[in-house]
Amino acid sequence: MKLSELVAYRNEIAQHNVVKDASRMFKTVQDLTNDIKSTVVNEVHDKIRFGEGTYLEQILEDNFLLEDLVNDVQQNLEFYLTQLDLAVLEQGEQYLRDSRDNFDGGWKLDDVNVILNRKLEYTKELASKLRSRLSVYADWRYPGLCVGPMRSEFTSELVSNDPLYVCDIDEQLLTPFLNQQNEVYKHRLRPYVIQHWDWNRKLFKDLPTEQFGLVFIANYFEFKPLEGIKSILTEVHDLLRPGGTCVFTFNDCDNYQNIKLCEVGFKSYTPGSMLAEVAKELGYKITYQHDHSYGFSWMEITKRGTLKTRKGGQSLGRVMHVDDAGVTDKKSYSRYSREEQDTIINEAIALGVDKEDVIRKGAISIGKLELLVKRRKEQLRLERLAETLSEYIHWSASNQGYSKGQHVRHGGKRYVALKDIEAKQRFDYSEWSLVE
Repeated sequence: MKLSELVAYRNEIAQHNVVKDASRMFKTVQDLTNDIKSTVVNEVHDKIRFGEGTYLEQILEDNFLLEDLVNDVQQNLEFYLTQLDLAVLEQGEQYLRDSRDNFDGGWKLDDVNVILNRKLEYTKELASKLRSRLSVYADWRYPGLCVGPMRSEFTSELVSNDPLYVCDIDEQLLTPFLNQQNEVYKHRLRPYVIQHWDWNRKLFKDLPTEQFGLVFIANYFEFKPLEGIKSILTEVHDLLRPGGTCVFTFNDCDNYQNIKLCEVGFKSYTPGSMLAEVAKELGYKITYQHDHSYGFSWMEITKRGTLKTRKGGQSLGRVMHVDDAGVTDKKSYSRYSREEQDTIINEAIALGVDKEDVIRKGAISIGKLELLVKRRKEQLRLERLAETLSEYIHWSASNQGYSKGQHVRHGGKRYVALKDIEAKQRFDYSEWSLVE
């Protein structure tokens, strides 16, 4: 039996919960017991014997036996699933070895054309959902890093990060992306050529540590062995500042359909459950995981700590300053360092807050410009959220936390998270807004 077939069978069996399904039967028995107790027909009731006892005594005994039987069936089911999981792990070891062989024998040698021809497959709804998720983390106050900007269509969602580092293994994988940008925004980009990942090789040795608020890796881990992903995520952990997040796509082989992609040598064997354990081992918190799609899954992992702003970051290009432009509102500008002015002005131009020449001439005070940038970012975030209003998950007491803007259904109603919410077993209405 192929592993994809075994996992499909295991997942089908795991859908059954004997105790949960038996709850309706137990309710019926309880209602019956209550009816017998509440009805006064003692003379007739006592004459109908079940051995030495009455029907009430018999049904109480039957209920006790049923509970024992249901519990036994459930325990046997759980034992059977445990044995299936062991079989999956045992057979999965060969698939892990096959992925290492596929990497050493081919994937690590792939040229630019092969890489550019690799396309992520997803629906319009899933693309919108990932964009919405990325918009939660994109923030002009923190640097961002995109590994492989031409490997997916989602790099544009990182436009707010300042500066934005983009890297790949060849200039030919960076130049097309750079050429798509206007001259103003191009100055905010930091392109880097990195080596192919290989065993005992560091990818990001030239990048600053503990600086990034967001790292995005798309269509990359799908062609790396599990040990390779662990090595790269170890490096990413060093790059992220406390509270920073890494978002990456991968081939989730907890889904049997994705295992089929491994069986034909198309993608790597990387079960989401294993990757989650790797991330936790490295010190990450699993913020969100989308794992229900064939060929397209992603995970969001956050470095523990609180994300804080460090003022006075590096400027990326020369912009018009108060001394250069003869701006009259010098008091407003004096509250901001030259680097902060660079960041705000570049952000305003990139987001189209107003015409470029208006912004450069200082017609809008820097304080007001900063406010307009924040409003524009919030407007874009809400627009993206509006596209996903029909998408939600059911709130669970066993959750791992929820992110700002995430939609859930609770008590038959739909809510949206007002902020990032830590894992908790109680639904706190003050942290959620009802979606009408």
